[in-house]
Amino acid sequence: MNNYIIRPQEIYLLERYSSPVYFKEMRDAFATMLEAAEYALELFVNDLPFDYRTRPLNQQPDIVWGERVLPNLRDTLDSLNVGYQELLKGDLAAIRYGGNVKSDFRAINVDYDIDWMPEQQQLDYEKWRREASTRAFNLEITSYFGWKIGSLIERYTAESRGPLNPPESWPIYRLNPQYSVELDEVVPVAGIYVPSRADASAQVLLDGMLANEAYVGYDPETMQAVGDAPVTWMLVERIADSGGGSHNVAPKRLRCESGKPCPQTGHWWSPSSQDVKHFKAGDIMPKMKRLEWQTIWYFNETNQLDD
Repeated sequence: MNNYIIRPQEIYLLERYSSPVYFKEMRDAFATMLEAAEYALELFVNDLPFDYRTRPLNQQPDIVWGERVLPNLRDTLDSLNVGYQELLKGDLAAIRYGGNVKSDFRAINVDYDIDWMPEQQQLDYEKWRREASTRAFNLEITSYFGWKIGSLIERYTAESRGPLNPPESWPIYRLNPQYSVELDEVVPVAGIYVPSRADASAQVLLDGMLANEAYVGYDPETMQAVGDAPVTWMLVERIADSGGGSHNVAPKRLRCESGKPCPQTGHWWSPSSQDVKHFKAGDIMPKMKRLEWQTIWYFNETNQLDD
């Protein structure tokens, strides 16, 4: 049991990324972006250049955007409305609709430009595209269980994930051993699950799916996980909305390098080891790998299971 780690910020963000509120923010931003594009096209067609129809087809926005891009965006908005209703009913699988938004944006970035839009509409379109894109990106990763260790904690940035906006103190979470699942077993209930390895991130798992392997470790050079590994996943539950530690205590303040004395008695974990280890204040923190220059240990603030 000691290998399960609850990291409050990580769990809190997964709650956010799988919530109807967050999905609605994405949908509303996408709808506002679409309105800006539709208004831009309306302004454009009311003042067409005299040689407009002699231009190549890909330079005629009323055809390219009016007959291709905008209808596709409207279809996506319709799907987001459906997804939002499904999420309100408790179907966590609906967060996968965020992938539709990312697919649209990828296609537009490759094949279409917005240079034809009046300046103000360009600004409006880009502002809301970024808002929708950031949320869709977080939803997409959450929906395919793609978070790597540290992505939602020490490597979290507002530029890539959006503002953290943490509560005054983190909620208190606990593991529920009634709901655990092994590799390739059917997930019994949808929710946030913690893996049985300290070097892997929690994930949102969907009921009815087969439990997958965990991404383990992180290579800063490739910015990818070191590998995959079979784990046991255990459900996490929120038991109090506050009292789980202050967000003002940054993760880096609760860490210690190998070769230095342990600053606080308790359980510590390292990305270099899948085990959680107990150290007393004053113990010299060990190096876990012979060829590793230094091992970084992180303090585990939360109880893993009720005794």
